[in-house]
Amino acid sequence: MEYPESHKLIEDVAETLDNGNYCKLCPYRSLETRTYDCSFCSYKAKRKNSLTRHLLIHQDISEVTSYDCSFCSYKTKHKSHLATHMLIHKDASDIATYQCTLCPHKAKQKSYLTKHMLTHKDASEVTTYDCSFCSYKTKRKYCLTTHMLIHQDAADVTIYQCTLCPYNAKQKSYLTKHMLIHKDASEVTTYDCSFCSYKAKRKADLKSHTLIHKDASEVPTHQCALCPYKAKLKSNLLFVPIRLNGKRIYSDIWIHKAASEITTYDCSFCSYKAKHEGDLRTHTLTHQEVSEPLLIKSEPLLVPRISIPKIPKKLDLSCGGHTVGPFFMHGNKF
Repeated sequence: MEYPESHKLIEDVAETLDNGNYCKLCPYRSLETRTYDCSFCSYKAKRKNSLTRHLLIHQDISEVTSYDCSFCSYKTKHKSHLATHMLIHKDASDIATYQCTLCPHKAKQKSYLTKHMLTHKDASEVTTYDCSFCSYKTKRKYCLTTHMLIHQDAADVTIYQCTLCPYNAKQKSYLTKHMLIHKDASEVTTYDCSFCSYKAKRKADLKSHTLIHKDASEVPTHQCALCPYKAKLKSNLLFVPIRLNGKRIYSDIWIHKAASEITTYDCSFCSYKAKHEGDLRTHTLTHQEVSEPLLIKSEPLLVPRISIPKIPKKLDLSCGGHTVGPFFMHGNKF
């Protein structure tokens, strides 16, 4: 069957496949491919509706139709985002949860559980997104997009500046989270602890806090591979995955390295040093009366490949290093 020349394949009635495109309304198919390019940034899309959705990030919320929460001041440009947000106003018993079959994790959305399940798979079992500049790999495309920012010159990256303090971020979502610290608890939705008077502006913070009310036997702990240190939060081991005897484990590798081997971020106004850029940004808030701070790296930001020798069955795990700070940072090399 022949189709008129006006039958535009890659329009609203078309869908994109890995090997071409097809029309949803008739059997018309083609191997022809096309991308829709954003005129404001380097974003490209295979679908027109994907570009339309993307363009919303370049518009102020006052310029587009917004979806408003009927319970709080939350607004969004996307209807799906409002549907997700509304879950925080529902009682847990009223929400269908998706249970992980491998650990106690539960999710309110199936897509969240799908993402979570990646944590139980080895990188060799899933599609990975590899950085073309370093050895970084990730199971999530958006994580690679975020990572790539560290390889770009500051002049080439859109910076989102806080209007109330010197803080700035390379991602709008980070600035949105940061702005919560400038608001009074009465101005935002708070997450209240059911065991004490603690309140949090972010759900993740409440989740971390509630661990202090649980007995150690009730909470899965994450063991450092190099010393006896255990953490209730995997993030306290700084997400450094290594494989040992066929098992994937996590270790706070940085605390076992000499200070000279670690990239530090130095405050330009005092002697403070941090191992993480985010910690320096938080610290610089104490210098708010000073002009915008500079982030000075004492060394190039290089994340080394770590080769862990096989640990013998009988191993003296006593650590002779002194401890500093909330993460029990050892002053000596392991």
